[in-house]
Amino acid sequence: MCEENKQKTFSSFKEIDEVCDIFGYMYEYDTFIQEKEYKMADNIEANIREDFAEMKNFANEMAICECIIRPILADVARANKLPLFSHPKFDYDKSVGLTGVPDYLLAPTKSKGSKQFTTPVVCLGEAKRDDFVQGWAQVSAEMIAAQKLNGNKDVPIYGLVSTGVMWQFGVLKDKIITIHSTSFAAPGQLDKVLNILNWMFCEARKNADTLAKLKNNKTA
Repeated sequence: MCEENKQKTFSSFKEIDEVCDIFGYMYEYDTFIQEKEYKMADNIEANIREDFAEMKNFANEMAICECIIRPILADVARANKLPLFSHPKFDYDKSVGLTGVPDYLLAPTKSKGSKQFTTPVVCLGEAKRDDFVQGWAQVSAEMIAAQKLNGNKDVPIYGLVSTGVMWQFGVLKDKIITIHSTSFAAPGQLDKVLNILNWMFCEARKNADTLAKLKNNKTA
């Protein structure tokens, strides 16, 4: 099949400029993140710090995702009562490439124990081969799809891209994607990364509740 005839997906986007040009968005680098203190259980934190020291956990992209990134995300997400979806199918509009399999999404479920998410509020991706440029292209497309699926451009969608060691954070409000101008390194800055994640996931939980209330008001 010729390249031009292949279906475009989130992972097909190479640069954030491309994403913004196609969908009519803008992006900027600025400061926006805050921190909310977070303390892991001692045994969980010890395990994570040990995992950083094991080179086998950095052997390939899947190892980084599941051995380094996911345990950190899962712990903070659980504390904020926000389900973490690992490699879920996410189809908003296949005709324009807003479809594919994000590395992770944070989103409420349709019901307790459900496998289906409703309103994605955080999109998370691995910077494969340390490529943050394509990482943000993919995550930005996912954030736009989440915003469109949720049907409300005023409720922020958060995003992050990580190599497992380096972490970058972003937010989509209206039609502007803001990427925080500072990157953070774990495990040296693990406490700071956890505090940022806790603040972001707490805000995302509030946003999910806001979207649920808006939806209920429309159907009432």
